[in-house]
Amino acid sequence: MKNIIKINSKTLLVISILMVLIFITFLLSLNMGSFSIEPMDVIKTFLGQVSVIMKLQYLN
Repeated sequence: MKNIIKINSKTLLVISILMVLIFITFLLSLNMGSFSIEPMDVIKTFLGQVSVIMKLQYLN
């Protein structure tokens, strides 16, 4: 099992910081448009659990 890739601790730190920055940028971009979207609304939209009021909001 020597084919397992060992990740250096510095590499892991850099990857985690980049992921956090991408996530923060995504959350900030939700509130920068003509209308703001809650993060839970985005998750519900991906899961297909959008209410009728939210659908009407997106169409306006």
